[in-house]
Amino acid sequence: MPLDRSNLVWKAADALWRSLRRAGDARGVLIRLQKRIPLQAGLGGGSTDAAAVLMALARLWRVPVRPSQLTDVAATLGADVPFFLSGGTALGLGRGDEVYPLADLPRHWIVLLVPGFGVSTADAYAWYDGERELARGVSVREAQHVPGPWPSRAAQMINDLEAPIARHHPEIDQMRTALRRAGALAAAMSGSGSTVFGLFQKRREALGAVDRLAGSGWRVLLTESLGRGEYARRSRPTIRRRAAALR
Repeated sequence: MPLDRSNLVWKAADALWRSLRRAGDARGVLIRLQKRIPLQAGLGGGSTDAAAVLMALARLWRVPVRPSQLTDVAATLGADVPFFLSGGTALGLGRGDEVYPLADLPRHWIVLLVPGFGVSTADAYAWYDGERELARGVSVREAQHVPGPWPSRAAQMINDLEAPIARHHPEIDQMRTALRRAGALAAAMSGSGSTVFGLFQKRREALGAVDRLAGSGWRVLLTESLGRGEYARRSRPTIRRRAAALR
């Protein structure tokens, strides 16, 4: 993980500082970053960090930043950063930075399989561009063979990056198959990889899949989806003041 200006946390602070027309480098802030989301896993870890910094600093610096202004700054940092300002179920257009909220899907439990390799976003899109027609054909075939009826719209998932990346990393297909055999309603690669996720409606079913996949050699993580309201509650910045004792 870079600790210089190439880190998205640093970039976010600088971008907000400049958008406020303040001179020089951003200053007066010390940020401690504790990573829990795996790197190069297609889970948006860096983008969530950037969005968190924008929300926190806008409050810490006590500046009247309009939501649209914060979204504009977020879009300069990455296509998916604007989404992480609000969360929930949404439609992303353009590069993904035009975000329109949709009615939230019901809560699902999510089992993540993280392999021992990462996939850089640059490589993912280079492979996709090189095999665009082939990747598009695979996506169409998969869409025609989605079993039904499914208990939720969440089962109708297609990731156009999955096919070209799986041709370079066959483990992607193996992980997806393993999740389906473990009872997932649906399984797909997350973002540009390398994580593959499976959706479960009931927690006990997800826990059963975790137990079944524990000896697979892949890192197995359990999480859950968040609606927009719960996401807003958890991501709301809080300021904690420490009292200094006089001696």
